[in-house]
Amino acid sequence: MKTSPVTITVTNRVSIPLRAIEDYVNFRINHNSMQLPTYSHLLPVSEWLENIDCCSAYVQASGALDIVCANERKGTAKLISSAVETNYLFTCIRNKDGLYKVAWCSSLS
Repeated sequence: MKTSPVTITVTNRVSIPLRAIEDYVNFRINHNSMQLPTYSHLLPVSEWLENIDCCSAYVQASGALDIVCANERKGTAKLISSAVETNYLFTCIRNKDGLYKVAWCSSLS
């Protein structure tokens, strides 16, 4: 099998303010107004399940995406840098101390 001498590396340099997102979710959102009705009496297996209290927020983030194409045979590399501005959806889950922490995020683009 023939392999390519070119290696491609992608680096995401988008700065995401995780602490600011957690502070926003913990202290700026009125969680009492978001209470949903409980339907546990409808699910016969609910006694084995545990509720997960979560809250999501979206944030517009910007930065750069660097793509490096390196040719190992020639000893050369080419850098392609592209500006990135996109929305991310962050989902926070409340932990045992009662504070929300970022659990996962998804790019909305």
